[in-house]
Amino acid sequence: GDDTSVFVTIVPKPHLGLYTQNATKTIGLAYTVATADLDAAPTVAVYKNTLSESTGAVTLSSAITQAVSYSGADAVGLAAGVGAAGAHIATATFTNTAGSSTIPNLTALEYLTVEWTINAAATSVLRVTGLLVNYS
Repeated sequence: GDDTSVFVTIVPKPHLGLYTQNATKTIGLAYTVATADLDAAPTVAVYKNTLSESTGAVTLSSAITQAVSYSGADAVGLAAGVGAAGAHIATATFTNTAGSSTIPNLTALEYLTVEWTINAAATSVLRVTGLLVNYS
C-alpha cells in the first residue's frame, strides 16, 4: 500500500550580503531507503516566501519551475538497500538562476522553502540524511 509523506525544508541563504547577489542554483535532498523500494520517486515543489516586517505574515509564491533528477543507488530514486545500495539524492535544478522571475535573488525578508513528497511502500524505511544547496 501507499504511504505518502510530505515535509517542508527551509533553504539556507548564502552568507549575509550574498543572498542579493547569488541565486539558488540547485537544492538536493539526500536520503536512504531500506527494506522496500519506494512506490514513486520523490517530487519537489519550491516556493519563495516573503515575510512581512510589520506583521510577521508570510506570502507564499506559486511554485517555482525546476527539473528534478536522481542520483545515487539508481537513476529513478526508488531502490532500497543497505548502505550505499539504498542511498539517493533528489536534486531540483532551476531553469534560470540569473535573477529572472523563475528563481529570483532574495531580499532580506525573502526565503525559499521546498515541499518534498515521497511515496513509500508500506514497509519502506526512509531516512533523510542531508540538504545540499548550490548557489550561482
